[in-house]
Amino acid sequence: MEASGTALARSRRRSSPPTNHPSWWPHARRLRTVKELVQTRLDGDLRLEEMAASVALSTAHFAHMFRQSTGQTPHQFVLGQRVERAKEILRTAELRVLDVALACGFKTQQHFARVFGQVCGISPTEYRHERLR
Repeated sequence: MEASGTALARSRRRSSPPTNHPSWWPHARRLRTVKELVQTRLDGDLRLEEMAASVALSTAHFAHMFRQSTGQTPHQFVLGQRVERAKEILRTAELRVLDVALACGFKTQQHFARVFGQVCGISPTEYRHERLR
């Protein structure tokens, strides 16, 4: 009797989980999906609900899992990605700082400058001047 129970347990472990059920998706795949969504939507609004829905999780569970995986809240991650894109633009384009801010999804130049300064330690204008020397 015990041997058949052990055999049943082994067969269940070996069988692959159904791939069409969201709770069985590999964790790395979910994270990659969210990161791709963020990259495609950096220039506009991106709500937590949309990020969670993209991987079929509730917002609370998504936020918890995201922070556990990345060490950042989803909001911190999005802001960081926006700053990284801004740095690319500031290095290569001659856009005004306001245009860079808007292209990276910031609503105002002031918010952009504050976040950029918190992340990089210098203003966007100073960053541009240092990179162009």
